[in-house]
Amino acid sequence: MDIGTWEDVRHIERLVSQGCLVDVLRDAQPGWFSPRKWNFWHYRLGLAHRPEDIPPLPVRRVHGS
Repeated sequence: MDIGTWEDVRHIERLVSQGCLVDVLRDAQPGWFSPRKWNFWHYRLGLAHRPEDIPPLPVRRVHGS
């Protein structure tokens, strides 16, 4: 969902249910999405209507030793 063309987006939407795509976003791990695609999919799937509706992008955290 992070790479590909517009045709790829349309193809995955035909193959996979919207609910499945929503689950992928909700369970996303750090590094799975670029900020651009994170925002795109939240709008595309109707999870966001304004910028403040988009949750923060998952990030990796390094714990101190």
